Amino acid sequence: MSIHRPSEIAARPRPWLTRQPGECAFPVDGRGQETRSCCNPCGLQTYCRAHRRIARRGRMQPIERLLEELAALGWLD
Repeated sequence: MSIHRPSEIAARPRPWLTRQPGECAFPVDGRGQETRSCCNPCGLQTYCRAHRRIARRGRMQPIERLLEELAALGWLD
């Protein structure tokens, strides 16, 4: 499996506000009003397949890590 930065997946990124229906909204670079989105085809989804995988990967963390963080905050005493 190859690892790509989100911006490497985007074939023709454009400013976020210029996206058309059916184009990936995943932000690949820029800040504020200069943020550019992937704009690869995504059908009825918000993100293209590759960016959906990246977005899901960032949401979960192992329960052990969560427990360590809670213990460090003193919430598990």
